[in-house]
Amino acid sequence: MADEVRNAFDTVYSDGPSSNPDEPSKAEIRSVLGGTIQTEVDKLRGLITSSTQWKPPVDLATTANVALSGEQTIDGVQTSGSDVLVKNQAAPAQNGIYTTAAGTWERRADANDASEIVGAAVFIRSGTVNAGKQFVCGTPAPITIGSTALTFTEIADQSALNATLAEKADEVPFADFLRESRENLFPAADGQGMMDEYWQTVFLAAADGSVNAGITRDGVARFASTLEAPGIPALLDDYLWVVVTEANDLVFGYHFENGWVDALGALDVQAFDRVVSSVSRVFAVKDGETVVPITFGENNAFAVGKAGSDITYVEDIAGTLTAEREDVSAETSLLDTVSTVIYHALHGQSLSDGTSSTPAISTSAVRPGRAVMFNVGPAVRGNLDANVETPRENRLSIIDLKESSRETPASQIGYELTQVGALPATSAAMVVGTGRSGTAYAGLKKGTQPYANLISSIRRARIMAGLNGLVYEAKTVSFIQGEDNISDSLATYQGHLEELQADLSGDVAIYTGVVGDVLLFVDQISNWTKYGAMPPTSDVPLAQLQAALASPGKIFCVCPKYFLSTVSDGIHLTAQSSARLGAYHGRAVRQTLAGTPWLPLHISSAVRSGATIVLTYAGGDPSTDISIDTTLVSNPGSNGFEWVQVGGAAQTITSITKTGVRQLTIGLSGDPGAPSSQQIGYARTGLSGANGGPTTGPRGNIRDNSTDTTAYGDPMHNWACHQLINVS
Repeated sequence: MADEVRNAFDTVYSDGPSSNPDEPSKAEIRSVLGGTIQTEVDKLRGLITSSTQWKPPVDLATTANVALSGEQTIDGVQTSGSDVLVKNQAAPAQNGIYTTAAGTWERRADANDASEIVGAAVFIRSGTVNAGKQFVCGTPAPITIGSTALTFTEIADQSALNATLAEKADEVPFADFLRESRENLFPAADGQGMMDEYWQTVFLAAADGSVNAGITRDGVARFASTLEAPGIPALLDDYLWVVVTEANDLVFGYHFENGWVDALGALDVQAFDRVVSSVSRVFAVKDGETVVPITFGENNAFAVGKAGSDITYVEDIAGTLTAEREDVSAETSLLDTVSTVIYHALHGQSLSDGTSSTPAISTSAVRPGRAVMFNVGPAVRGNLDANVETPRENRLSIIDLKESSRETPASQIGYELTQVGALPATSAAMVVGTGRSGTAYAGLKKGTQPYANLISSIRRARIMAGLNGLVYEAKTVSFIQGEDNISDSLATYQGHLEELQADLSGDVAIYTGVVGDVLLFVDQISNWTKYGAMPPTSDVPLAQLQAALASPGKIFCVCPKYFLSTVSDGIHLTAQSSARLGAYHGRAVRQTLAGTPWLPLHISSAVRSGATIVLTYAGGDPSTDISIDTTLVSNPGSNGFEWVQVGGAAQTITSITKTGVRQLTIGLSGDPGAPSSQQIGYARTGLSGANGGPTTGPRGNIRDNSTDTTAYGDPMHNWACHQLINVS
């Protein structure tokens, strides 16, 4: 809207008959009224798009300190149960909006708590000094009513406009002109007049006599606009202004009590900026109760406004001012009983993203109302390359978790986290994938776009949870990666995982407010013989286990993947296998969150006596024994074990026997004597060029007897990790 009011005046008050063209002065009407009204409407527009919360008009405003009791004369007018803006108290904490009484005054019901007074703006109806003026509370949150000093600043003065209108309305020719306009230009049904006790000036009206644009007796300009002219619909009494369709359906507008509203209904959100620890931050107030951080001190943020369902602000990023916006509609499919959102990030390369795992099998909501994701799907990139910034439209709402075109591990992670007896029934799991196919650690770590997408998704979910009044936790991440680093040494890749865990811990704390370790869940690669240079061995799976053993409570190794079937490329998992991998991660996460840190099945000790080596196992399901299974995983030879020695008398493995609940005994062909180095390898070596998987890849036959199953009935035995352990 640029010059609608001015143009309306130029049309309505065009020159009269040639016999008396200047009765009344049309030039004066156009220049004074048109210009003044346009100026005031422009001011009004600015207020509407700010974070100001308008209150119903008050009768009077103080000009000096007053006693907050008894009826009295304020600004030249005697009070009598009047609404008064008190703004000049010697004790500024007493300032506010009151209703007068014979006894002690009370703060008005719509301005008697902190959330209602932040940004409160009000129009003054009467008074010698303040009539026609508008004031806003400039005191930032947090506010404690009765303790915090409240300052009210004048933001507009319509007194000159009111005087001009009153003067012109009293002139008989002008009144006649209004009457002529009403009867001829805007015919009213049944002869009902438009000028009444509510309106002092009418610009546009409908045929039934209802008003589309005008100025009320309180001096408030109100107008309606349409997206599909002709036929501008009439204003409702509850709205300052509205935009509607030709069918009279609300598109958006400004409600006197609820503020901004749109087709989704009233959006009761205000926004403000406040300095916290020397950094200007943006906050929102939802439903007049919940204060939600929108920025978290990353950069100075200020100049807060509202546009549609967005909070707008400016962020100073390294000296560059950047316009930002955050959607605050925050729609979710969560059950009403949910009070806490547990966020789990899924990061890594192609196996984290479900590459080639088609068609998807988890295509129905895995746990409606309790397992959720962003609106675009489990992979927040949607159909884009994860190496570009995640678009805002990909994270506008939270919906039930399910797969679409491919099976990522996400859905079954969410299913496992929300199992009966896992998270409390009042908690929901939100799983979000940010992985990128074919990407080494260097392209996924802090400082890269995929990592930035991971962190910004945690931030966005934090804001959405807050806007819905939910507790938010984000302390677990699955990192499914390693194939693009198969040439790394054990120490190098272990260092990568430790670095990632530390970086995540620092960055996530910014958005959760909880200082502590992010729990990093990894699994072991098992397809290296088919990937890249296709080496027969890789130290990466050893590093994935060692990082967990060296950093208990921080890094957790979930399992190897040799028991999972691959597609024809021998690298990527079938949809069923991808779902199973998600279930294994979900189980490890929920057990850890429940207080029992996950530990994978692995050899905890290897002790040799002569030609006999005793292996003891730890981890997995400790209530079960171990088994040698050559059915689910074929025997690659010696059940996947190899004897490695340097020096001494060379020997080979001749037998593998289960000799205890969690114990195996390996027989050698003879006593190796005193080698300078002796080790047992398990699922350590494969055939270069061979597909990964249970019949072809680097593998072994040792598992426990866990009775857990996936959502699809697949067994969840814990298979022993790839390992190379020193023998004592």
